[in-house]
Amino acid sequence: SFCDLAKSYIESNELDRAFSYVVKALEANSLNLYEVYPILKRKEQEITWNVLNLNAYSKLKKLKVVHQSELETTLVVLSSLLEHIYTNESDLEAQKKAAESCFYVNKLLLEISEILRNNFSGKDDQLRQLANTSLYVKEGVSAAYYLGEDKFRREAFQFAEQSKSVLLADAVKGNRARILTDLPDSLLFLERNLQYKKDLIKKQKHQKAQEGTTIAQTENDLNERIEKFLQTIKENYPKYYQLRYKNITASVKEIQALLQDKELFLEYIVTDTVTYLFTINSAEIQLYALDIGRKELKKSVSNLRKSLSDYDFVLQSEVKAFEVFNREATFFYNKLLKRALKNTKAEHLIIVADVELGHLPFEVFLTDKNSMKSQNISYKKLPYLLKKYSISYDYSATLWRENRKRIVSNNNHKILGLAAAYPKDATKEIYDFRPSHVADLRVKLAPLPAVKGEVEQLSQLFQGKFVKSLDANEGFFKAESASYGVIHLAMHGILNPRIPILSSLAFSENKDSLEDNFLEAYEIAQLRLNADLVVLSACETGYGKFQEGEGILSLARS
Repeated sequence: SFCDLAKSYIESNELDRAFSYVVKALEANSLNLYEVYPILKRKEQEITWNVLNLNAYSKLKKLKVVHQSELETTLVVLSSLLEHIYTNESDLEAQKKAAESCFYVNKLLLEISEILRNNFSGKDDQLRQLANTSLYVKEGVSAAYYLGEDKFRREAFQFAEQSKSVLLADAVKGNRARILTDLPDSLLFLERNLQYKKDLIKKQKHQKAQEGTTIAQTENDLNERIEKFLQTIKENYPKYYQLRYKNITASVKEIQALLQDKELFLEYIVTDTVTYLFTINSAEIQLYALDIGRKELKKSVSNLRKSLSDYDFVLQSEVKAFEVFNREATFFYNKLLKRALKNTKAEHLIIVADVELGHLPFEVFLTDKNSMKSQNISYKKLPYLLKKYSISYDYSATLWRENRKRIVSNNNHKILGLAAAYPKDATKEIYDFRPSHVADLRVKLAPLPAVKGEVEQLSQLFQGKFVKSLDANEGFFKAESASYGVIHLAMHGILNPRIPILSSLAFSENKDSLEDNFLEAYEIAQLRLNADLVVLSACETGYGKFQEGEGILSLARS
C-alpha cells in the first residue's frame, strides 16, 4: 500500500519520497484533496514535506474521505514522518515547523479516534481504539514538550486526558445525560437496541467470515439507522446530544478554577523511553520530561511492591527487605516528584497515574535518603512523603472535575458496614449446592476474625446499618446498598488477573439460590449506587490489569 511504501522511505531517510506516498494515500481515499490543497497538483518530484504551511494541516479536517479508518492510518504515517524530521533535522526552523505540524496532525488523529470510538462500538472495539488513542497522545505530548510553549502545554494536557479512563468518563456522560434531560424512554430504549445490534453484527461478521458469506448489506442498513437516529437526537434533543455524544474532556482552565491555593494536580504519561508529567496549580501549568521509561518503571514497581507486600520476603529477609524498600521508595521520589515539588507551596497532591504507576502508593515515597543503619530497622522514623503532603488519587482530571462539581447525592448520609464470615466447617457441603468453580473459590477462603471487630467499632461511632456473619451476603448488599452515603466492605477480595471483570468481593455464604455470594466486577459496575464513599477493606481491590486508554481494571474502578 502507499502507506507501507511511505514507511519504508521514512526508515531509509528519504523523507520527500515518503511524503509523496502519503499524498498518494490521501488522494486514493479523498473526494476533494486538490480542492483543499491545490498546491499538491504539482508534479510528484516537486512535492516535498514542507510545501504545506502549518495552517494547511488544519485543512485536513475539510477532507471528504471514503473511509475514516484509512485516513487514520495515513495520518499515523504522516505523524511518524514529521516526528522523524523534528528529532533529526539540523535546521531549527524546519524542526519547529515539523513539531507544530506533528502536534496538529495528532490532534486531528484524536478527533478521528473519538469519532470511530463513538460509532456505537462495543467495549472491546472501544478498548482497541483507545490503544491507538494512547499512541496519538504520546506523540502529541512529545511534540508539545519539544515546542515548550504554554499554549501547546495546555492543549497537550487535553490530549493526555483522552487516554485516561475514557470509558468511565463515557459512563458519566451517559448517566448525566439521562438525569439532566427529558429524552423519552422509547428513544433511550432505541439507543440501547441499536448498540446491541451493532455488537451482534460484529459477532455475526466473525462467524460469517469463517463460512465465506457476508452481511455487508445488513451492516450498511444498520449504520444508516444509527446515523438517522443521531441526527434526530441532535435536532430534537440537542441538550441530550451535547451531554451524551460530545467530548467532556477537562481543560487546564477548568482544573485551575477548581483547585484551591495549596493544591497541586499531577498527571503522568508514560512512554517507552520517558515519562511526561503535567503539574497544574491555580496559576500555571508545567510539563516535565522525566528520565524513566516503562521498562525501568515496571522493574522498580515490582521491587517496591515486593518490599511492601511479599510477607515471606519481609519476615525472612528483614534487612534485605528494608534495604530494597529504602532504595526504591527514594528512587521513585527522586524520579517522579522531586523536580515538580521543588519550591512548591502545595500541601495537597492530586495524582492521576499512568500504567504501572497506578499500582504505587505515593504516600510511602521517601523524601530524603535514609541514613539509618540497616541493622537498626525502623520503618516508623522514615521520611515518608505523607509527612509533608496529603495525597489523593483520581482516574483522570475530567472525572476529578465531575466529582468536584457534583451535586449532593440522594442518599441517607449513613453508613452500611458489612463484615463477611468464612467458617471452615461450612465448606464441607459447599459442593452440594454450588458449581465446582464457585465452590473451589469458597473453600480457599481463610477466616477473617478481625473484620467483625472492624464493623463493630464503626457501629459505635456512626449511624447506619452494620451486619456480620451470614447476614453479610450478596443479596442483602444488592437490596440495601443504593440507600447509603458510605459503604464499608470488610471481606476477602479475589483478583482474576486474566479476566479482570471476574474479579470479585466474597460475601458470606448463605446458600442463596439467586446469588452465589461472589460480587464480580461486572456486577459492581451495573449497580445503581448513590454513595459518596466506598471503603474496600479487602485484599487486591486496587490491583489489576492495565488497559491502554482506560487504566487499572480493578475492583475499585468498578
